[in-house]
Amino acid sequence: MKGAQPRTELPLDRPARGGGDDEDRRRREGGAEVHPAHANVIVNRGGATAADVLALMRRIADRIREETGVSLEPEVVVVGEEAAAGA
Repeated sequence: MKGAQPRTELPLDRPARGGGDDEDRRRREGGAEVHPAHANVIVNRGGATAADVLALMRRIADRIREETGVSLEPEVVVVGEEAAAGA
């Protein structure tokens, strides 16, 4: 949309999808968690490591591929020790 202002905050009042305890466990890895309102955003809820975030990203991509046959490609470029280790 031409002239539209970019959104700077994620709305927390509209969950992306519902979920109970089992769903919550699938959406977390250490301190990394899928944002409750935006499934394409991973947030640090405290103490998350890069390994936590990368493991959650891999688990999400694996689940989507298993359920739909679609292979997701991350939009981020991983640098540092995790990238050198082939994460």
